[in-house]
Amino acid sequence: VLGMIKKRTITNILVFIVICAILGAAYYYISKEEPADEIYTSSEYITVFKCNAADIMSIDITNPTSSYTLYRAGDSWQLKNYEGARLLIYLIENMTYTLSSITSEELIEENAQDLAQYGLDNPQASVHLTLTEGREKTIYIGNATPDHAEYYFNTDDSNDVYVLYNSKVSDIMRSPSDYRDKVIAIDEAEDEERGIIVD
Repeated sequence: VLGMIKKRTITNILVFIVICAILGAAYYYISKEEPADEIYTSSEYITVFKCNAADIMSIDITNPTSSYTLYRAGDSWQLKNYEGARLLIYLIENMTYTLSSITSEELIEENAQDLAQYGLDNPQASVHLTLTEGREKTIYIGNATPDHAEYYFNTDDSNDVYVLYNSKVSDIMRSPSDYRDKVIAIDEAEDEERGIIVD
């Protein structure tokens, strides 16, 4: 009887060792494969510029259709030379949050010597931020990428060329009338005379 118990104990121990070996091999295999999975599923974003959105005091925008300035006035925003016009403040606030954190998925070229190939020798658009304490930052927008999903861009203090999603560039491409509150018009005649179109 004791012999049978010993044999059964030894058998159980051997089975336990085999199971542990299998689990250990499986864990090693999975652990070995993890880095490749991370590279495939995760996106590394490069922070090109970052500030507190509340520190943005004014935004000077130049694009193919217009050139204008938005500036803080107390707790609200005004459009320079069109003070008094009712604006869609949420659009401006959304843009300030977008511009306060400029990131990119890819650095296309470090210290590019030929900016013309990216359309950055003569940018089609730019946004100049004036921040608190006299700080400033300018972002230049060049050509669209071949697939038209992004735009090339760089900053005033670097020739490093990155790409920026269309959704973020669309903020910079707006015209002054896009910020106009077309539902509530205080004085439509005056606004039309100033060049703000009322639908």
